[in-house]
Amino acid sequence: GRHHRHYDELAVTQEFMFDRDMVALGIARPDVTPHARAHVPQVVQLTDALLRLGRAYEHDGTVFFRAPDDLERQGLSEQAAHAAAAEFGDREDDGRKAEWDVPIWRPSPAEHPAWPSPWGWGRPAWHIECAAMAATVFGGSVDVLLGGADLAFPHHAYQAAIAEAATGVAPFARRQLHVGTVEYAGSKMAKSTGNLVLVRDVL
Repeated sequence: GRHHRHYDELAVTQEFMFDRDMVALGIARPDVTPHARAHVPQVVQLTDALLRLGRAYEHDGTVFFRAPDDLERQGLSEQAAHAAAAEFGDREDDGRKAEWDVPIWRPSPAEHPAWPSPWGWGRPAWHIECAAMAATVFGGSVDVLLGGADLAFPHHAYQAAIAEAATGVAPFARRQLHVGTVEYAGSKMAKSTGNLVLVRDVL
């Protein structure tokens, strides 16, 4: 059968390889490198705060964030916004009360990483992980939110909306900067499509 590695072991191994590649490229290390798996308690606190504020609701162990009516879709058409959300698996859950609500805590399937919470054993969803890490490290707002152009929507839009809903501080990011995606053979390089060229191999 397949050899399964503990997720912490896999993460530490991949992080070591990434750091080694960045050193080889001459890229300076950041001052702080928060990890989602170390901020699960903060995600639970943030989720609880959103529930108490009426900005989230629970359904069968999944907690959904109530998307604001004016959620920026970064100038995307409805069709493009649906495509962007579907690419990252945001449209899969049942039980959401409105179309653009997203999960922030979900039950974990058997054999998957899970942590205790008031809503049962489960794990954080993606957008709230980054909101919790940013709030823990930087507080209620940041000067610049930076990432790939493919993260503008849905990820950064929801990350900002979650942080603003919980803290009351707006805007979450005073500036946003989105860089172009790396393409290979005419399509975006992504783990999901398997068209990866690794830095180590190029070096």
